[in-house]
Amino acid sequence: MEQGTGWQAVRKYLRSPAFPVTVSGYDLIVIQVDADIRKLPEVSRQLAAERSGEELDALCAHVKSWMAGGVPPNVIVALPREATEAWLLSVHSRKTDVEGVVDPARAMADAGLIASTERGPQKNSARYAELTQPLVGALKDQKLLRKLPELERFVSKLRSSAQRRRRASKVLKSS
Repeated sequence: MEQGTGWQAVRKYLRSPAFPVTVSGYDLIVIQVDADIRKLPEVSRQLAAERSGEELDALCAHVKSWMAGGVPPNVIVALPREATEAWLLSVHSRKTDVEGVVDPARAMADAGLIASTERGPQKNSARYAELTQPLVGALKDQKLLRKLPELERFVSKLRSSAQRRRRASKVLKSS
């Protein structure tokens, strides 16, 4: 992927000519952007005209608009609310309504789950990989998913994609 980090790097990559070519080589691509970007002036101005229905619908449509040729059928957009750390916080703490936590990375640091310096929480990829393991196991836990609507939506999209691929595979095998 593109050098750099954050949602701007995701947007730049999705707009690049390489994106459609790259996507075609995979069964499934997950585009993940933390939903807290909707509060940034650059993004909120864009979303103001798109407000309708569920709060994150406009942001999802906005992220999809970054894909110049439209959304390929093997692409899923995931929007953790407020950030991916909320999902990690859910399986590593007793906090409730973690998708409503304004700064889940700070909450993780305060709970001792990740390191923190005077500059803020340290987002170490190796540590995040460790913290992700219990979340992967919890994806089948319906009680947990009901508490995490955006994660539940993401899991639902994954299941739908898997079902479509299985049906397509059966059609190809019977041909």
